[in-house]
Amino acid sequence: MVNETQLARLNKMIDVLDDDILESPHDFRYVIIDDLDKEWVDERIANDLIRCLFSTVYSLQHVRHLKVLVALRTNIFQELDFGRRGGGQEEKLRALVLDMKWTRPALIELLDERSRVAAKRIGIDINAFSEFLPNANSTMGRPVDYLLDRTLLRPRDILAFANECFKVGAGKDRLSWADIKIAERGYSAGRLLALRDEWKGTYPGIHAVIEKFRRGSLRMSKKELQTRLDDAMLLLSDGRFEGVSWLTDVASPMWTSGPDTSWAEIYQPFIRVLFHIGLVGISPQQSAAPVFFSDDPNFADQESNLERARYYYVHRTYQLGLDMEPAQL
Repeated sequence: MVNETQLARLNKMIDVLDDDILESPHDFRYVIIDDLDKEWVDERIANDLIRCLFSTVYSLQHVRHLKVLVALRTNIFQELDFGRRGGGQEEKLRALVLDMKWTRPALIELLDERSRVAAKRIGIDINAFSEFLPNANSTMGRPVDYLLDRTLLRPRDILAFANECFKVGAGKDRLSWADIKIAERGYSAGRLLALRDEWKGTYPGIHAVIEKFRRGSLRMSKKELQTRLDDAMLLLSDGRFEGVSWLTDVASPMWTSGPDTSWAEIYQPFIRVLFHIGLVGISPQQSAAPVFFSDDPNFADQESNLERARYYYVHRTYQLGLDMEPAQL
């Protein structure tokens, strides 16, 4: 991008920044840059440039009065693939990474604040999001818990669900349980599209894999899951399928397995992908609640967890969107 003379001048500017421009810890300035993951450069070199930006952030650490913060979705960070292409920088960068997780109380507080601001704009006095919701009952439980159970515990999910509820309940002072159930179908379909868009850069054609779970059981046995994974692997024979590279990698144990290869060894790479994107959860015992990525990000990395698992579940976020078959759970 630049020649050696320009590079030397740029490096000199880092010293000037430290010594002359940001010389005081009390002189605050904020520069916000957004949308670096968008189509701002040729896709063939976009990730290379973003990796270089991360390296620059690391280099700028020695500027005493400068703090650079980078907020990045998990899937984008994974797509950068520092392990194979970072030139040994992965360990240095990961030492600076803070994984952010939202809690249920934090998401409820977010909903409450959004509700107060929105209500104030139209002249209504509202203190909490729960004032829009129906009463709790023994069958459905608390409505806010019902909504949160159908999210990946991220702001984008709960806000999307809340917006769908408001669309269905437009003109009403309070939502009913029927309104929430109707809104859930539109919300679930929208989250499926969002899941595709979120991961299609890392896993091209992921939507075709997800479709293999349509009209499946809410609680899948190993046999049913295996059938659906095998069907997904056959996408490699479809000339229109875009994800040949990554699907070949995760399907390779199936083609190379021997008589002593365990079920978990064959299917773990594929299950790990579906677990990581938040689609599939694993129930370690017959009556145990399924474990999803938001509960334990490393759960699917251990083959022993898959060997002990009795059932597999598609996350409630996507069940209605995939027309999952009702079952007694």
